[in-house]
Amino acid sequence: MINRKQIPTIIEFLKQETPILKNCFLLKKKIPFYLLNMSSQALINIDLIFESGSWNESKVGEAFFCSKMLLEGTTKKKSYEISEMIDFFGGTIAISSGVDHVQITTSCLNKFLSPMLEILVEILSDSNFPEERLSHIKNLKKKSIQAENLDIMSVAKKQLREMIFSAKHPYGKSILEKNIEDLRLEDTKNYFQKKLFKNPKIFISGSYSDSEIEQISNLLNYINFESEENSPVYSFERTKKDLQKSIRKESTQSAICLGREVPLRSELDGIKIRIANIVLGGYFGSRLMKNIREKNGYTYGIHSRVINFKNNAMLMISSEIKKGFEEKTFEQIYLEIEKLQKEPLPDSELKNVKKYIMGTMKLNMDNPFSVMEKLKDLKINNICDDFYEKFQDDVFSVTQSDIMEVVNKYFSKENISSVVVN
Repeated sequence: MINRKQIPTIIEFLKQETPILKNCFLLKKKIPFYLLNMSSQALINIDLIFESGSWNESKVGEAFFCSKMLLEGTTKKKSYEISEMIDFFGGTIAISSGVDHVQITTSCLNKFLSPMLEILVEILSDSNFPEERLSHIKNLKKKSIQAENLDIMSVAKKQLREMIFSAKHPYGKSILEKNIEDLRLEDTKNYFQKKLFKNPKIFISGSYSDSEIEQISNLLNYINFESEENSPVYSFERTKKDLQKSIRKESTQSAICLGREVPLRSELDGIKIRIANIVLGGYFGSRLMKNIREKNGYTYGIHSRVINFKNNAMLMISSEIKKGFEEKTFEQIYLEIEKLQKEPLPDSELKNVKKYIMGTMKLNMDNPFSVMEKLKDLKINNICDDFYEKFQDDVFSVTQSDIMEVVNKYFSKENISSVVVN
């Protein structure tokens, strides 16, 4: 039996070594492959990532609907036939579109690599964009937007991004119903032909042999990848300081969001800001959770996080609270920020935060695919390979004065925008 009166032995975290991606250029156009062979199981994961997210759109929604249409049929197969073949081989092909990138992920057992690659290449080289499928996807997206517009937290987060970056900036704009109505089939086809395969990077993880890597390279040569250095340049300026909006009169709760733009992870104060954010509201034992949830009972949970894009980053504090307690909640949030600005963090609290950060990092890198996710994130966002080494150094060496410095510099009330939606 476990003696539950005895406190378990506390083991101090040591610095974790992060693997280095092996990179090579196997395609005819010298497109980079990044390889991570760490798995003992016969599984392989292939990520194709393109700089073709909504940042590069000339018409709102092109990237999203183009990526959605890739699995909707080719000149040889209907969408259900593609789905049945993928299921038959026990694999997956997932396609996602974001602001900065479009990602296409193929996963399968090694023994089914050949047929899964053939399906992938057919999708990326021979999609025929059937109009009836686009109409179906547009209707689904409209319903999704209508549902989001009734969700107070979804609306609050959209409004905050728009306030910080502006509605014309890729990080601030959202797809609206009128954008969906304006989008035509030709828009998605043109995006597929001219913009989708921009500046590709290929990541392969799991278990693989040299012959399998060569097989992947040979088949992907059939896709018309494009390398292009130039991307649109956008600037932004915060347009509003505070906003209140009512979308459901019967609502008993309010969604609140506060935030501002902050430096990128790779910039001078980037890592220290992210450590300070965890102290403020980034984990269950944070200052905001203890105050807003445990002491005052205004909410079930409140969270602060730094959202990382490729070209910018933003701090966001969000919570759903009992209606009528908005001002009191804001007061307590700013009170906790003020305390961090003026009072040094107790040694015990700083030590607990460091342990939380290091423990979370280890948990998030406990298998080859999650390790690849972390390393892939660095490559596609042009961050140096030793970022996690430096991150750990900063975690171990950060001091109370470092926390006070960045909170004073970036978390001040006069620089934060706020949104209330109910």
